[in-house]
Amino acid sequence: FMVGSNFNQSEGRIELEVPKVSGVNTLVAPPQSKVIQVTKDGAVALDGANVSLNDLRQQLEFVRRQYPDASVVVRADAKSDYERVAEVLGICSDAKVKINLSFRPGNVVR
Repeated sequence: FMVGSNFNQSEGRIELEVPKVSGVNTLVAPPQSKVIQVTKDGAVALDGANVSLNDLRQQLEFVRRQYPDASVVVRADAKSDYERVAEVLGICSDAKVKINLSFRPGNVVR
């Protein structure tokens, strides 16, 4: 078992020649939750960048392979097409990322 690390600035204040080791990946912190947005016109964005559904699938699968506990926050406009939101949720489910839904509190009409 071996752990590698990236050094931050404070660690670089002392001049050292750190040994190189092959075949070892550096230890990096898992990313924060990815944010998926669905606009009222059906556009989909991942972390603020517009993506196709195919690109969304590929990027989420990549993140999941790197970080098994990866999660997403899905934010959909209240007037967005339910079918598009369902497609996004299906892609998240297929990629096996944890899904969190974003909404704002308010009065519920029953």
